[in-house]
Amino acid sequence: MVKLKLVAAFAYSGDQQIEVIEPRDNLDTIYNSYLKENPQGDLQHVAVWVEDIDSKLAELADANMSHEVKQRYGDDHAYIDSVEYPGIMIQLMAHNPIIDELFDIIREASDNWDGKKDPIRKIDWSTGRLVVQPYDG
Repeated sequence: MVKLKLVAAFAYSGDQQIEVIEPRDNLDTIYNSYLKENPQGDLQHVAVWVEDIDSKLAELADANMSHEVKQRYGDDHAYIDSVEYPGIMIQLMAHNPIIDELFDIIREASDNWDGKKDPIRKIDWSTGRLVVQPYDG
């Protein structure tokens, strides 16, 4: 399994999650590929929740929706792009306890931010569980 090196910042505006990703490696990923073509950055993907990635991909194929899986992370994430109208990718996301916990932490922090305290936190995954720590740069 390849481990990506990246920094991701998340926030919420109402129910809309906003994510900014900064790759910190030179691996052949959708993030680095996108930045080669769009060095200034921009909207790279929009995420949608699905019950099951494989089922959703099969449903798209059965409906003759021409798409290409550009990158996949196990059973939890798949980035797809239209073959006929490529551009902004769709990230299919399946719920799992760790991702749900992460997004709950982010939403709660966004909802309760007083506009003054430093909102940046580090999420440490090294134990296999989420540990929220102050960000040290």
